Amino acid sequence: KSVYTCESQFGKINRKKNQYKIGSFVEKEFKVFPSLRWIDYSDEEKGITIINKGNPENEVRDKSIYLTLIRSVGMLSSDGSSGPPIPVPDARELKKYTFNYSIYPHFGDWKKAKSYRQGYEFNYNLIAFQLPAGIKYRSKRSFFKVSPENVIVTALKKSENGEGITIRFYEAEGKKTDTTITLFKKPKDVKVVNLMEEKDKEFDKKIKVEENEIKVVVNPFEIVTLKVKL
Repeated sequence: KSVYTCESQFGKINRKKNQYKIGSFVEKEFKVFPSLRWIDYSDEEKGITIINKGNPENEVRDKSIYLTLIRSVGMLSSDGSSGPPIPVPDARELKKYTFNYSIYPHFGDWKKAKSYRQGYEFNYNLIAFQLPAGIKYRSKRSFFKVSPENVIVTALKKSENGEGITIRFYEAEGKKTDTTITLFKKPKDVKVVNLMEEKDKEFDKKIKVEENEIKVVVNPFEIVTLKVKL
């Protein structure tokens, strides 16, 4: 049995392949839905992930995936149901466009294919920094690492109060995960904070620091934010 899966913010959602009917509602049946970066249509043996760059609307119907490239309109309220008709010729979008998608066939389901990682890799390029003259670094060095692969880092930045760095990550496959954050040096202090980078009992978690490693258990699809002083 094939499953239609869409990425949502910090998670995923399974949708029906032939969308539900609204029935007695006044509005017509709406057949298309959004995804954040990717959609996947797969069974336990094989599947396909389609990754977008800002064109999130899609539908799976009759064993086919449909993508909305662009929406255009020449008249607002053309049938008069939403007010007086208003011509909007510039909204017809009569010009050339370029759309970027990644099509990723794979074995197994979206978890085995790591579709969530493919989505990030397609949407975000590597960023390089030029060092000032005279500064020497080893040719190979890791400043920061998170494992295993189903834990995704979404923020690594200077803390809002200027004290230390903020690391935010979440679990992407829906399973409880023993997580290790490896730094290039032993941290002086590590705290679990909320999304506002504030100490909050509701978000409190047990963490363990061993030399330059921070260990924490992340629940299914849980968002964790750490404030770290080095």
